[in-house]
Amino acid sequence: MGSSSRKPKGDAVDWNNKGSLYDKQGDIINTMKYLDRAIEINPNDAEAWHNKGFLYGNLGDAVNAMKCYDRILEIYPNDAEAWHNKGVLYNKEGDAVNAMKCYDRILEIYPNDAVAWHNKGVLYNKEGDAVNAMKCYDRILEIYPNDAEAWHNKGFLYGNLGDAVNAMKCYDRILEIYPNDAVAWHNKGVLYNKEGDAENAMKCYTRALEIKPNYAEAWFNKGVLYGKKGDAVNAMKCYTRALEIKPNYAGAWHNKGVLYHKQGDAENAMKCYTRALEINPNYAKAWNNKGALYYKEGDAVNAMKCYDRVIEIEPNYAGAWHNKGVLYGKQGDTENANKCYDKAKELGLHQD
Repeated sequence: MGSSSRKPKGDAVDWNNKGSLYDKQGDIINTMKYLDRAIEINPNDAEAWHNKGFLYGNLGDAVNAMKCYDRILEIYPNDAEAWHNKGVLYNKEGDAVNAMKCYDRILEIYPNDAVAWHNKGVLYNKEGDAVNAMKCYDRILEIYPNDAEAWHNKGFLYGNLGDAVNAMKCYDRILEIYPNDAVAWHNKGVLYNKEGDAENAMKCYTRALEIKPNYAEAWFNKGVLYGKKGDAVNAMKCYTRALEIKPNYAGAWHNKGVLYHKQGDAENAMKCYTRALEINPNYAKAWNNKGALYYKEGDAVNAMKCYDRVIEIEPNYAGAWHNKGVLYGKQGDTENANKCYDKAKELGLHQD
């Protein structure tokens, strides 16, 4: 449970401690009873209020959790932990404005609170404000130069901005501090892959897997590299390993389907695409490939349904518009075929 620097006094300590014991045993009802008893004895027992708030939060009861933290702040307006927990609750509810206010309040009290700077950075990043997000991560690194998470967040942000050079510098900095940081090795691999450097990408993924053998994303990305090289056997092994670790990895199911599809194994390809779509019903690429498989099998009705589903999810998916055009053309509907081809061309798909 949460804790506070404000310790309960007198008999309230015993009731609070009993509540903590029941909490460890997973007995929510008795935990709450003992915390309530501690608060009856000492209504200003911040630790008991913290623990009640934490318990309500774990139960998904944001309203009562918020009441607990508000009560603490009536007693101790500068209780940073209560402000933090309020910010977390607001963030979970999608209320970025009030979450930000809570983190700002913490920083008025403790300007070097790295967690508050981190949470502000995450909020700015979600809002697409890369400039202020970067400022927050930089502030953390002024306080704690070896904070790997801040370096990670900066690297990720630079990557999203298309600045591979600075992203790579961030991951290299992490590896100077923590040479066995599997995520940094993996993310370096992703950057090398984007730059077309398959050799160094493979080295990075392999190093990540030496450190963390159950790193599903690294197995997946190794599979992608093998697939690009035309090594279907090793690609399949990698996707299979990723799925052993993470059975609901939609991308791995999809990519296994692509491999089966290329090998002419329509049955297993369909199973894989279907499984990917059970996990992620809005996986446009899987719908498109499922449609292509139906088309290959001569099932124009289901193929069209798949392409229509792609366009519902991603209206600017040029390949799906083109594939719809092909279907209309096969059905002799030249007018709709041309409309679809024109739309595909408008979206940047050019056919010879």
